[in-house]
Amino acid sequence: MYGLLSRQSRPLLDLRKFGVPPGGPLDHESAQLANAIVGNDPGSPVWELLGSSELTVARAGTLGIVGAAGIVRIGGRSEATNGSWEVAAGERVHVEARSGFAVYLALGTGRGRRLSDLPSSLSGGTFRLLPGPQAQLFDLAAFLSHEYRVSHARDRVGTRLEGPTLAHGFELTSEPACVGTVQVTNAGAPVVLGPDGPTIGGYPKIGVVAEVDHDRLGQLAPGDPVRFEMVCLEEARRLLAESRQSLDRRLRELSIQP
Repeated sequence: MYGLLSRQSRPLLDLRKFGVPPGGPLDHESAQLANAIVGNDPGSPVWELLGSSELTVARAGTLGIVGAAGIVRIGGRSEATNGSWEVAAGERVHVEARSGFAVYLALGTGRGRRLSDLPSSLSGGTFRLLPGPQAQLFDLAAFLSHEYRVSHARDRVGTRLEGPTLAHGFELTSEPACVGTVQVTNAGAPVVLGPDGPTIGGYPKIGVVAEVDHDRLGQLAPGDPVRFEMVCLEEARRLLAESRQSLDRRLRELSIQP
């Protein structure tokens, strides 16, 4: 799936009742920061690149590139991602992601700047999990003790995990599913739904990744290690509120920098 380029904007939450997935960036934080460092409104549409590709700039301006750690080559220059560059119309830009999955490109007219650090922790890790509606059908303690690896069958629809299987044999009536839902297939493989994933599903749902970890989830690349730890709803809400406050402060700081 490397080299896939798509234009992403805010999720379309009101269309879920019609079976339309919300869409939107895999990593909302990186998308907003890419806009902010070139003077755009943080919610403006961006280009999402999964992996590596070479692009042609449509018009002159300041190009912000934020997300997966990698290399940007423009003309004779070669620098790390997570910064901005002045570009001319027709100029070729090569982006090579080396750690993480999604890179965001925003073209603006403001004075660009580099970010002091990466917007998110990449390369896998532990993800906070809320119990799903069928969590009681599984051995949760065993599931939480396992380490998984991200499969190469990974895209915007979902992230398939490789590791110990969770056999169940249950046939369920399809019911609503949201971004971050961890479904377990008939073969026992956990699959975490992404922004382009189905809005309903019949596989049992062992858990739902807390929203605070969705951006990190979006940056998982094939081969990255994944573990889960259970949290309560109150803790998940507290962590999300703190994360949003931190991002809001950072966006305000970028907007007032000369």
